[in-house]
Amino acid sequence: PAPSSVGATPSPTAVATSNPTAAATPSPTPGGDGLCGVNSTTLNPINDGSIQEASANSVGNWGNIEVYGKPGNAEIIALVQFDISSLPAAVQSAELKLYCVVSRNGPGPVSVYAVDEEDWEEATLTWNNAPPRGALVTNFTVDELSEDWPGDGEPEGYYVVDVSSFVAERVENYTSADAGAPAELTFWLQATHLDWLALKFESRRDDKDYPPLLTVTAANATCDVVIAGGFDLSVPDVDAFLADEDAKGAACDAIAAECGAESVAGARTVCHFAESDDGDVAADFSVALPAAAGAVAQNRAKDEAMAMTAAGVEAAVAAEMAATKGDDAAEFQVVVNEQSTPVVGGAELELPPATAAPTAAPTAATAA
Repeated sequence: PAPSSVGATPSPTAVATSNPTAAATPSPTPGGDGLCGVNSTTLNPINDGSIQEASANSVGNWGNIEVYGKPGNAEIIALVQFDISSLPAAVQSAELKLYCVVSRNGPGPVSVYAVDEEDWEEATLTWNNAPPRGALVTNFTVDELSEDWPGDGEPEGYYVVDVSSFVAERVENYTSADAGAPAELTFWLQATHLDWLALKFESRRDDKDYPPLLTVTAANATCDVVIAGGFDLSVPDVDAFLADEDAKGAACDAIAAECGAESVAGARTVCHFAESDDGDVAADFSVALPAAAGAVAQNRAKDEAMAMTAAGVEAAVAAEMAATKGDDAAEFQVVVNEQSTPVVGGAELELPPATAAPTAAPTAATAA
């Protein structure tokens, strides 16, 4: 069952909302984080190097890969490339790991981009022949380091950057029927601002102990994934809210939208509402993301669920209430007092059936 947010009574009512394309409630399949046969693989780069704007024809195949946000046409950018051909399509998570040995004028942000072409080699890489920079993947911040850091060579210098959605999409493209998708994947590392941030990360050279790494959790098949979480809500009248199926349906639709269920074909959300011990409303939800939707869609929904905020949920509920209750929407205004961190899993978080509830038959509402 979904985890309870705060002190729910044992007899909740249930509200189900389903994506219009859903045919049936998915049955979660066992597997770590909802995937079948999960394995973790760590890849070493096949190419890495730096390009320097001030020396546009010089090969930046140095001992370290460098990022330098120097103004005045003197910027330095690093590229790191991995071979993803050995990875199965169902990527659950991916982390880019970079070991920083020099950081000056920090802390400062680094932007991670894709590249639009993968046909480059470190032995000939220059500013002038570098592949075009692609879309922004993410950002991370590097701290200022002391002169003698990292001391005795302990691996505390690894910065771990979440690149799950980007890697999942690229791997799925490669393993799909699109034979033109590249088997390589490059990260373009660039100082977000030209404010003199100077960084050195260990490269893949033989004399380096901590090269860039790409750690990927993936599986040979995608299974159903369940996301579960909960909220403690304040409403003007608890009894009126719990007795109004339309109001509960609107709240559940809003939660489904905020946690990414609407964007996944066949997804199903079930919400349980009950009076909590402190007189508020305990709202628990479970979202089933079917295997047929694919790992990329599942990962995007999980990212949205993990990024949910109280303000976002309140705004989404207010919009749904206005559409559902009209002039009476203010009577069902929701304030999020507390929010549990969503849990992602498989069969251990089995989705409650939409056709039965502990005390009352649920009201089905179609997600907007």
